[in-house]
Amino acid sequence: MVEPISILASVHTLVTVSYKLGQSLVSIHRTYNQAPQILNSLSTECTVTNLALARIQQMLSMKPEIFASALDLEVDLTRCVELALTTWATTFSVLDAELAKIKTPARDMTIRGRVRYMFNVDTLVELSRQLRDLRSSVNFLLDSFQTYSPQVLF
Repeated sequence: MVEPISILASVHTLVTVSYKLGQSLVSIHRTYNQAPQILNSLSTECTVTNLALARIQQMLSMKPEIFASALDLEVDLTRCVELALTTWATTFSVLDAELAKIKTPARDMTIRGRVRYMFNVDTLVELSRQLRDLRSSVNFLLDSFQTYSPQVLF
């Protein structure tokens, strides 16, 4: 089983990463007049994700025993949260790589090529969906913790 301090460290890192990605998306959208709306949507997703992660961080900081109280459950909620955090990290990594392509394209890519790349939004739309789904899953897990151990939460 993963230690609560390890989960707290992962959450802290993801809070920072989601904030930086949101700021980067805003910056890119401001740089290009013809930037697609998905960049604004992704920025919003990163901001709301940041809030969900901050909720986990606050909960773990105040009550780290919440995960210990779930040990006697049939489903290991701690493992579920760990899996969601790992998936968030992967999604953020892919999003960061996509943004890096836009910010620093290949030397032979013109500005027009960058804009054309930005309008190929399939990957960005998928990342936005993944962030939304992950946030929904983690909120469900947090609600599950509260259901199984209401005395432990706020």
